[in-house]
Amino acid sequence: ADDGPGIPADALPHVFDKFVQARQTADTNADGGQGSGLGLAIAKGIMEAHGGTIAAESPHDNGRGTRVTLTFPRGDTAS
Repeated sequence: ADDGPGIPADALPHVFDKFVQARQTADTNADGGQGSGLGLAIAKGIMEAHGGTIAAESPHDNGRGTRVTLTFPRGDTAS
């Protein structure tokens, strides 16, 4: 579960842009780095290439955390 502080409202419209990082603080990821700001941009490109969408909502639960929703197109079903 995501119970972090979420993404600031002013940064949310830009989180899928290349090289955008929501936090400009000393926050680091698990390997000690600060990230490149490419992850969500790459995810958006992949989703769009396959006819899907990606959206971010923050905060989403009790004023904390971020929800990223991936919507995949419905594929043809076998009869």
